[in-house]
Amino acid sequence: MDIQVRAITNRLREHLATHVSIQHSAKKGKIEIEYYGDDDLQRLIELLGLPGGD
Repeated sequence: MDIQVRAITNRLREHLATHVSIQHSAKKGKIEIEYYGDDDLQRLIELLGLPGGD
């Protein structure tokens, strides 16, 4: 894995306090963020700065 992608993965893991994985290629990529239940999902939504879906 590219050093920059690894650094971004680590920053996201620290900021979100959960497991994050990034799959990266020259043309596309994917970021996966794990959550553990409804409360944890809501916490992540708030951390990402999205309006609450209450």
